[in-house]
Amino acid sequence: MSLQVLPHEESLFGLEEKNEGKIILMQDKLINGFEDEVLTDLKTLNIENWLELSEMFPKFIHCVVAMGYEKILVYLLELFPKKIETKNVIGSTLIYTAIEARQDNLTQILINKRANLLVINGRGNSLLHAISKRSGRDILTLMQKIINLQPSLLNVQNSYGETPLHLACLCGIIDNVELLLKNGAHTDIETRNGKTPSMYAIESVKSREIQVLINNYTPKITKIEEEKESFTQKITKSIKNTLQVKEIVKLEEDTKNVQPFQKEELKEIEEIESDHEFEDDISSIIEERICQIEEKKEEETNSNNKEEIKLGMSLKPQKIIKNVLYLGTQEYRERKLEILIQELCNLYPIDTLVTDTSLTYTPNQKYRILSLDGLSDNPILQIYILQKLVQKFPMFIAKCNVISGVGISAFIAGSIAKGLSLDFLEKVFPLIEKYTRISKKRRFNASTKYTNHYYDIACSSLFSNQTLSKFPRKFFTYYQQLSNSFVIAEGSERANEAIMKSCSLPFLFKPYCNCISGMIIQPNPSNYALMDALKTGIRKEDCVVLSLSNGFEHSEDGEGYSDFFLSDWFSSKEFQNFEGQIKQSSVFCSTILGDRFLRFSPMIHNTNEEDLKKIVQKMRFSKLEQWLSKEWFN
Repeated sequence: MSLQVLPHEESLFGLEEKNEGKIILMQDKLINGFEDEVLTDLKTLNIENWLELSEMFPKFIHCVVAMGYEKILVYLLELFPKKIETKNVIGSTLIYTAIEARQDNLTQILINKRANLLVINGRGNSLLHAISKRSGRDILTLMQKIINLQPSLLNVQNSYGETPLHLACLCGIIDNVELLLKNGAHTDIETRNGKTPSMYAIESVKSREIQVLINNYTPKITKIEEEKESFTQKITKSIKNTLQVKEIVKLEEDTKNVQPFQKEELKEIEEIESDHEFEDDISSIIEERICQIEEKKEEETNSNNKEEIKLGMSLKPQKIIKNVLYLGTQEYRERKLEILIQELCNLYPIDTLVTDTSLTYTPNQKYRILSLDGLSDNPILQIYILQKLVQKFPMFIAKCNVISGVGISAFIAGSIAKGLSLDFLEKVFPLIEKYTRISKKRRFNASTKYTNHYYDIACSSLFSNQTLSKFPRKFFTYYQQLSNSFVIAEGSERANEAIMKSCSLPFLFKPYCNCISGMIIQPNPSNYALMDALKTGIRKEDCVVLSLSNGFEHSEDGEGYSDFFLSDWFSSKEFQNFEGQIKQSSVFCSTILGDRFLRFSPMIHNTNEEDLKKIVQKMRFSKLEQWLSKEWFN
């Protein structure tokens, strides 16, 4: 059968020699119902050499699934089995699209081919959210299977704050509501608008029946919940007892060393730490962890003792008690920070969109560089801005090929390039800042002391011995050796060391491994990141750069930076060489890229973190959003 030429197709035939044109033509045929003809095209166009590399492949295969073309899907998955987790623009995988499009045959095919049932898309929806709006015996079976695999998904909220129970109540599917309640779904979770599942049920035709189910619901009590109160009490009691004693005993293997508190140490403890502060930190993490971890059913083991239910890697009473014995000392603060970072790592999984290797760069496609400035009054401002952009554009960071940062922002950029989520960074970054300040004075006060030791602990905890080449996204940073050598970090370097060298601002911290931050050369890394890309053979026509300030604007020619903090490290002649490098690169991006370069500079100073986040959420990013739509995604 030959396909008739539709009016809107005439302009497409000129694209047939290009791969994108071939995909457009095949997709057009799919829309008009010509499955067999498209299958023939796929078998004759040598697609194994180019189709999966095309930017249009995700849209094409999701179109196949949404329209229910079983033969084409099977053929594509035979050729490209690793593409079963291909995501669309909102981060949904193929099986999510199949469920939403009510393509049950394709759903079963994807299940048989071991599609991941536990993914969450860019809008926070799990497969349980999608299934909860469907009815039928097979749907109930799949729902129970997912719950058995990961019970914590029962109460996961999407970006609107809705749980699967909210959606089941809204759609009036009683069987789904019963199954969710039976497995322990919470009935008191509120959406962003303050609505519970019961309030959603009011809009359903089965409102009365659902209200009866919810009102008669008896919460499922788990072993974790039974032990929750006693667990917290044990920790609190032990901490308070420790505070009352005059001597603190540190256990080191089989020996005990008794070290009494000195008056100076007690004064420092009162200034920096208190039992209430520690109690609040630990308790908040316990509460958060218990709400998010899966409710494991008791399983019989071969041994006489049942396995202890773990609240996290280190949240066990005896272990925490041992770790807090040196309350108020530097060693205590270091260990406490390690514990908190470890627990936050458990609470916030990696960003699967960033770690998705199918989104890596291929030649002659857009090469996107995200650049984070280094000097700031409020480093966390960048995290808040990125969170807002991801709310609007879920694939924004996933599309990045390079994430660059210098100074303190090297820590943020490196964490994102590794795949750590922005929500995780929002929690962990203030903790590191808190411990970095040895006294509670204002930043840049002459009497304030700072140390980069806690950043070192955080980097070691998060990056271990991982090299930069192992990151799913390229991370770009640079630093200055005291031997007068400007260094761009290479892929073979350990991530924690490269980030620490870039973080070590000379007017705040001591040098790290004989290096200080490259921010003294250029606090805006976008120019150097672009230069590096062009040196590797990336075409300038393919490059797009977003440069993100962080509330502390600098002059574009670099003359706005005083050199008083460099006098201990470099001679005047050496600094003049640095100035030359700055001036050569100051307008490089804007000159080379034109409209494909955007500098975004929100000017916000001296604002606490809570108010800062509210300000960012209220800000309008119209120009930035228009630029992203045109240059980043188009």
